[in-house]
Amino acid sequence: MGPRATGSFFEQLGIQPGFPAAVLAGSSEALGGFSLGAGLLTPVGTILIGAVMTTAILTVHVRSGIWNAEGGFEFRSCSWR
Repeated sequence: MGPRATGSFFEQLGIQPGFPAAVLAGSSEALGGFSLGAGLLTPVGTILIGAVMTTAILTVHVRSGIWNAEGGFEFRSCSWR
């Protein structure tokens, strides 16, 4: 895919300009994932990943409701059996 294709997808969703937003989102996910995985600057990593996921929920999934089967976002609780 790459950042250009992701930028085109972002523009279809109404996120303008698409290419810089795609680069920013990808960089945030990479830096945030590394930060959390390495245990360094975990508050910063959490904020970066949380911002990207919140944007995804609000722009793509919120219209479909909460249930994952209908294209929405689903909250699950852990159940130990």
